[in-house]
Amino acid sequence: MKQALILFIGLVMFSATLNAQSTQENPMTANTVIGFVKIPDINGESQSKAYAREIEIYGLASLSEQLKSAQIGSGRSRARATVSPISLVKKIDAATPYLMLANLQGKFFAETTISLIKPETGSQNPYLVITLKNVLISKHQVDASSNRQEIIDLKYEKITVKYITKSGEHEITFNVTSGT
Repeated sequence: MKQALILFIGLVMFSATLNAQSTQENPMTANTVIGFVKIPDINGESQSKAYAREIEIYGLASLSEQLKSAQIGSGRSRARATVSPISLVKKIDAATPYLMLANLQGKFFAETTISLIKPETGSQNPYLVITLKNVLISKHQVDASSNRQEIIDLKYEKITVKYITKSGEHEITFNVTSGT
């Protein structure tokens, strides 16, 4: 009975999460380039001068969460966050076979850079740059339906996130392996 109740609560929470997310734009149907990813030895079809031969991306999702609940008071302990791979949505292009091969072979890349832009401003200057170290394409999914897009997941050992404004830069680095 207890397992059935836990399953029911889990399904209700999952359903509520899906309903909350349904108002967001679906990256699988997006037609606006939101950024570019540079992966060594894998060329994309970007025509942008600033991101020549990089892979255009239409969606990005990233998740880190604290699964251990912290208690208020003196008994609180510090826990390491759980980090999910970064998911990128892109169109099927010349990079597709090489991304699939890298996934199939379990190939690691020393460094991968993701640059996000604000397409509504017309600027190609990045506002967020994510640099990943020791990167594995942990998932490759092709959706050859109406939008001919694919999803790739990037697992990494180290991440640097830099937010760029007119007044300065804000940067953090985190080593997933060591938790520092």
